[in-house]
Amino acid sequence: MSWPQPTRIFVTGGTGFLGRNLLPGLMALLQGPTEWTVLTRRPPPGAPSGVRYVSGDLAQPQTWLDELRRHDLVIWLGADRDHRQSLSRLMAVNVDAVAAAIKASQASCIRHFIYVSSVSAVDQASDPFVPTDELSEPSPHTDYGRSKLLAERLVLCSGLSATVLRLPFLYGPGFAPTSFLAWCQRAARGRVLRHIHLPGTLSLLFAPDAARVIATVFANRVADTRPEVYCVSDGVIHGMEAIVQAVGALHDCPAATRSIQIPSWVRRLLGWTPFDYWQHAALSENFFAVDSQRLQASFPELQFTPLHEGLRASFRI
Repeated sequence: MSWPQPTRIFVTGGTGFLGRNLLPGLMALLQGPTEWTVLTRRPPPGAPSGVRYVSGDLAQPQTWLDELRRHDLVIWLGADRDHRQSLSRLMAVNVDAVAAAIKASQASCIRHFIYVSSVSAVDQASDPFVPTDELSEPSPHTDYGRSKLLAERLVLCSGLSATVLRLPFLYGPGFAPTSFLAWCQRAARGRVLRHIHLPGTLSLLFAPDAARVIATVFANRVADTRPEVYCVSDGVIHGMEAIVQAVGALHDCPAATRSIQIPSWVRRLLGWTPFDYWQHAALSENFFAVDSQRLQASFPELQFTPLHEGLRASFRI
């Protein structure tokens, strides 16, 4: 038996980068809900038609739990990714808030819980040249990744009908100055990374495509089935150097004429250095390639935006 169409949808993180790119498409794809409630610490002026913003902080569940209980579908996008935050803040937002939401969902009419996680919850596979998938042994290297893994396990052990989606690097319109795409833009314009050979590989997802993934997964849910985990990407494993060159081509920057091979032992020795652009490249190398074949085999109708189209939309070209 398939799930009926949801009528009341509760969204966390709806005003962040992913939420801003995802929500309009999701509203168009999930036709019929009578109420969309978006939790945010700072409600923006002018809510879209059909959306109601409520003020609250994920770290303070008492500010939003009553709202959550009134809904039948939860889409959890909210997270704190700032590595400068204290561990207690990361745990409060990324773990404790999810635990509170699960407890409230178990005692109310929530029919399905969609938890948007990250490949950071798994990080690198045992072989760094093999993409991670749903069966990879988790080995998160950051507090953020460890907090996402703990939250995943809470969701999967909750007894709720639930789906966990592990997203890779995201890009799209309105990207932040500190985002992955901003690093690529600086590199393409001749900053430090421009002259360094980047052998690393990673998986990407055009942020608006996440709406299609969520809508498709929910539409195909069957009542009373076990929780599912899907690794999500556009299905292509991208080379970092190729991405930088593609960004450069959009901005009429000539391709790099020189590359410097950096031995792996030197990269390990440098670790986190003050050279921000190389730091980001080193972080990406061989860590974030995702095998999303299970998702694509389960939902062959899913279509993803090609990289060149996504980049043009991201830079509004």
